[in-house]
This record gives sequence, C-alpha cells and structure tokens, in this order.
Amino acid sequence: VQVGDVITDQPMLEDLRSVLGEVAVNARRHGGAAALVISVEQGPTGWRIVCEDDGQGVPEGFSPGLGSRLLDETVARYAGSWTIESTPRGGRVTIWLPARVTVPDLASSSA
Repeated sequence: VQVGDVITDQPMLEDLRSVLGEVAVNARRHGGAAALVISVEQGPTGWRIVCEDDGQGVPEGFSPGLGSRLLDETVARYAGSWTIESTPRGGRVTIWLPARVTVPDLASSSA
C-alpha cells in the first residue's frame, strides 16, 4: 500500500512525500538505519503516520535541524503535530494530521 492509496488530498500528499523523504534520509544519515517502516492509519479525526527505523535512535542532546523545520512547517500548514523519540529498536517519528474537508465535499453535503 502506498501513502497515495489512503491519503487522496493532493496538496497534503505532495507535502507528505517531501516530509517522508526527509525522514528516510535522516534515519539513514543520522541514525545509521538500514530499514524504515512507515504505517498510515486513518482515525475518526485525522491521519496518524508512524515512521520507525532500526537505527541508533534519537541522540542525547538532539537539536532540531532542517528536517525538523520542514516537519514543523508542514504540520503547521495542516494544523497537525509531530514527535520524535527513541525506541528499543531505533527511532520513531509520528505525524498526526487532521482530516480535511474540501470545497467539493461541502457542496455535496449541503445539497
């Protein structure tokens, strides 16, 4: 399953592709990860995207860089949130984005 199969909001999908690419690069570059698993879940109020890698996790004294700024800007655009943490197996980035209502959805629901 690809992210585009479950998230069909085109602007959000394009932004997520950029963000997930950055997460993947950083997992490899900074965490030494060999694998990254991305799961996407739709809940009643939005999307939860979890990226888990098998790298070294988040180092002590982690300071935000370009990837963090990209995540900040992207989730702010959609009124979402994100976290980064170490797990026993590596690192985890969790992104939450609220469901969006588009203009065509509003038009069809008021008819």
